[in-house]
Amino acid sequence: MSAHPSRAVRRALVPALLGLWVLPAPARADEADAIYKTCLAHKRDGKNDEAIQTCLKALELRKSAAVLGTLGSLFRARMDWKKSIEYYEQAVALQPQAAELRLNLGAVYARAGRRPEATAQLEKAKELAPNDIDVLRNLGTIYSQEKDFARALPLLEKANQLRPNHPEILNNLGVAHRKAGHLDEAVKYLEKAIELQPQAPDYHFNLATVYRRKNKTEDAIREYEKALALDARHKEAHYDLGILYEQKREHEKAVAHFERYLELGAASAKEASEVKGKIKTLKGK
Repeated sequence: MSAHPSRAVRRALVPALLGLWVLPAPARADEADAIYKTCLAHKRDGKNDEAIQTCLKALELRKSAAVLGTLGSLFRARMDWKKSIEYYEQAVALQPQAAELRLNLGAVYARAGRRPEATAQLEKAKELAPNDIDVLRNLGTIYSQEKDFARALPLLEKANQLRPNHPEILNNLGVAHRKAGHLDEAVKYLEKAIELQPQAPDYHFNLATVYRRKNKTEDAIREYEKALALDARHKEAHYDLGILYEQKREHEKAVAHFERYLELGAASAKEASEVKGKIKTLKGK
């Protein structure tokens, strides 16, 4: 008898050996779809752990861009940038013309500090969807962070034209104009953002930063205090208030904000050491 398996046996072995690379039978596809719907239901209910587990089961049955993209978003919610990138990259490989997938991958690259890759994905997303507000906003914000205002401002202005009175776009425009040194323009956009969404602490913080650049100390303090009223753990606001109160020689207030800043966690060991030095000096006065 031959030691080689029969043709029938070989035919039976092929799907098992190829695994996910074999197109699923209709029944397998239906099962994958049913499991994926359960994953989405868990995600809607905020049950992210259950959603991840069910999506992984669906992925075992069928490798699809939809399931991979959902896994990318679930790990993004966990701030697990490495896993999120892993799944978004696979989704984009399967569906390279999907602007939304490239947008999401670019946004996660940005959060992971991988700006060149973020820019590349967002530029590709812009080619695919030139009027997508989120693509324009995210790409404009990255160019603003890189101080490439010649690219950043037109993108953000276009987003603002396409969707006027969008608070986040106005906030991003305000920050970009501040970084570009256009302080009056920055105030205009940030005040409008706050008018539309007064409960956003970062909008008040950003406006305070502009007022500080304009040497409007009292206006800056007012906006920093509003930011803290909305988010008492906004450590950057505590730090900046400490600096302003130190300049005003209101030492007790300065110390209180610097100490709270340290409690919330300094940005670096060097900055923590500097703030401790300030506190020691201020307490000695």
